[in-house]
Amino acid sequence: MASLEPNQVTNKYFSASERMSFCNNIKIGIIGAGISGLMCAYKLSYDGFDITIFDKSGFPGKGASHVASGMINPGGELLDLPYSFINCSIESVVFWNNFSKKHNCMLQTKGSLLLSQSFQQSKINKFQNILKSTDIEFQTFDRKQLKYLEPDISSKFTDAIFFPKDINLSAPNSQKIIIQHLIKCGAKLKREMVTPITIKDQFDWVIDARGWEADYNDLLCIKGETILIENHDIKLTRPVRFWYENNIYYIVPCGKGRFIIGATSRIEEDANPRKARIIGLKLLIEVANAFSNRFESSHLLKLNNGIRPSFKNKTPKISYNGNAFHINGMYRHGFLFSPIAAEVIRDKILNRDNANSYLFESNFNHS
Repeated sequence: MASLEPNQVTNKYFSASERMSFCNNIKIGIIGAGISGLMCAYKLSYDGFDITIFDKSGFPGKGASHVASGMINPGGELLDLPYSFINCSIESVVFWNNFSKKHNCMLQTKGSLLLSQSFQQSKINKFQNILKSTDIEFQTFDRKQLKYLEPDISSKFTDAIFFPKDINLSAPNSQKIIIQHLIKCGAKLKREMVTPITIKDQFDWVIDARGWEADYNDLLCIKGETILIENHDIKLTRPVRFWYENNIYYIVPCGKGRFIIGATSRIEEDANPRKARIIGLKLLIEVANAFSNRFESSHLLKLNNGIRPSFKNKTPKISYNGNAFHINGMYRHGFLFSPIAAEVIRDKILNRDNANSYLFESNFNHS
């Protein structure tokens, strides 16, 4: 295994060309072309590593990232994640903003809304009180302020929390851009089914980002379902989330009268990502109508269905085994946490300290 002595790469007397030349001789195999695997390759590409990516389903992969809505909403995860994860995830908002400027990636930067009705006042008050303990920027709106911001939102929503720094990206577009970048950098893409064991002798480092298909006994199969509908009677300029029957659902405007409506909450025994249940479709249609009865005239364009691999406490994990890194348990946080996790892995390979590494270690969040 090629290894880096402490400070060998980061030494201030080490020139950029010498650094790239050294890293060019280090071979890294990445299994999985979802956002976690692609982001690891993206971060490592700037150091000149010899990168090969494997995915049996193609590029990008057809796993959880394939059906992601692309919301980057740190504050929206308050009920599921520790504050330390919430605060560090603000770095992802900065990353994706910079990524968009650099690569001309489609990005919506108008923030997002969490809505509540009068009988849900206690829920939004609790959410607001928790927010005060974080670094998340937010504003509270009453019905009048909400109507001014989004005139087509029903007057039954009486209160809202506005997250002005939230962004929403096109998941397919961003992954396509990363792949194009990797090809330009000389990365090799192989549509093959491999495991860390079968390729470990071919590479200095292996990164296992297979998600649900990886060898974890404690992963939960969480069904992520979305519908894409078309409706020209309602206009929204930013993603909204709201409570329906004690769960939070989201509606994301995609332009041209199209909306993604989704949820990620149901534990499934059937881990076949190609199978969708009628109950899931029925629920999402109910959610759309609960938001506004004007959605009743919508055209259903597509039903997406995927597996969100999750550990019990819903936090992602990076583990190490010989020359292999294993990254998993992203749940619905793939686009939110993949830039941070990828930097942790990159810095581990480069023998550099990373202030966020403890978040992903098993002894911190999986004890």
